[in-house]
Amino acid sequence: MIDSAPQLKSERPFFLVEYFSALLLLTVALFFASVFGVGAILAGKSRFFFSYWQCLPCFILLLACGLLPKQAWKATSGALPIRLLLAAAGLTAFSPFATWMLRSNGNLYFDLCCVLTLAMALWTQLEICQLMQKLAKAGKVPSLAFSALKTRFLVLCFEIIPVCAVYGSGILARFIGTNQTVQDIFRIWHFGKISLLLRFFLFWGLLQVLILCLYATWLAAQQLKKLVDVEQQ
Repeated sequence: MIDSAPQLKSERPFFLVEYFSALLLLTVALFFASVFGVGAILAGKSRFFFSYWQCLPCFILLLACGLLPKQAWKATSGALPIRLLLAAAGLTAFSPFATWMLRSNGNLYFDLCCVLTLAMALWTQLEICQLMQKLAKAGKVPSLAFSALKTRFLVLCFEIIPVCAVYGSGILARFIGTNQTVQDIFRIWHFGKISLLLRFFLFWGLLQVLILCLYATWLAAQQLKKLVDVEQQ
């Protein structure tokens, strides 16, 4: 006997359309961060920071978080958009400290603020992944939910854990009687192969978040195209 009841679709066809502008700005912000990251993160060149270029993607990211529609608050019970907005605001506020640290010639306060900037950047990436996962579940888009879960796992394992390990080893070396100064704990970019590998992990993790946002933006654009086609019929 054939069931005459209509089959339920596993995907809500136009759920991501209202998020298109925010997703597009998120993608643009991460794209600029990746472009600047080629020289600043991979090559370790500090000249990019002297003109405050790192503040541009942070500001665009903050603007994207402000454009999240009200449906995002309902779909995630309000907690995730607030956390993402706080992370983006903290990242934007701390982003100039990279320039001030380079100009200060070893000021401990600016070194500490640069560590907080890195922490804000990693926190922002995690919140983006969690928001994408919640939106994917609310919109019943399993492929996006899987991509968000995978990206969050990669950020945790290849960015957060290695950074914590390097800083932890620096703190341990400081307190077991080595010749390192306190400032050396906050500088993880001058340790040869370890520094190069860590910079590669940070840049690779940033690219993974960019790919996730690009995929979500592409899905939203596809849904927007379908919606336009339906309204024209």
